[in-house]
Amino acid sequence: NYVWGTPVSKGSKIQTGDIIQFWNARFTGPAGQEWGTLEGGQHTAVILAVSGTVLNLVHQNFPAGSPVVRGSIDLSWSHTGSYEIYRPIAQ
Repeated sequence: NYVWGTPVSKGSKIQTGDIIQFWNARFTGPAGQEWGTLEGGQHTAVILAVSGTVLNLVHQNFPAGSPVVRGSIDLSWSHTGSYEIYRPIAQ
């Protein structure tokens, strides 16, 4: 597993610049919209902005082969799999 810094404990404030790592994640919204990694997959994204439970992300290779794109995910949606948020450590 990748570790991108210090884990941000659940309930702590998520910040711009934090990194989110997903493992086998599938999120389902109230209107049936879906977002997720491939079966057995993991995915990494950088958090650009936070608005409540919605994270605006920047990531690449999602879907496979794609360039860097922006997207969002709502952490309040029901989900399977797991994710961890990390705070990068200054060098």
